[in-house]
Amino acid sequence: MRLSSIASIPFALLCIALSAHAGSATTAKEPTLTVIHADRKQSFTVPQLEARLESKAVRFFNPYYEKVKSFQGFALGSLLKELFPAESANAGDWKVEFLALDGYRSATPLHKLFEPGGYLIFRDIDRPQWEEMKKRKVSPGPFAVMWIEKDQLWKNGYPWPWQIEEIRLVREQ
Repeated sequence: MRLSSIASIPFALLCIALSAHAGSATTAKEPTLTVIHADRKQSFTVPQLEARLESKAVRFFNPYYEKVKSFQGFALGSLLKELFPAESANAGDWKVEFLALDGYRSATPLHKLFEPGGYLIFRDIDRPQWEEMKKRKVSPGPFAVMWIEKDQLWKNGYPWPWQIEEIRLVREQ
């Protein structure tokens, strides 16, 4: 075997290793939603949730962006019935806490989240990446609760938490 052939073997192996590493480095980590109730803790990616529920494209005026936007998400009532089937029947006894990436926690009675028009949004359809909200200067992803009807605003008692990483079901006190 010639020396030049032997020297090219490590180079070829290095090229293969680098291309494999580069491929894994460009793969974005799939956002995960953690769901907690009692002693159960489960994590779901969007594809795992889409295997259980139909997602929907919605277009509406978003007050945080101050314009009409398009998003992909799950109907909030359907999602909560899928995640908490037994508790959904007695929704008045429960509240849902949304935990954001920065540690902010908001709570809403479960029955409120069954009203039509609420969505757990996971994708900004208008852009390849989440667009920052106009006044907040932050992205609402990986998950956000949004409402599509014009009267479903935070000032009217509808929660709009963003950067959600965890949903926790707790009994009302």
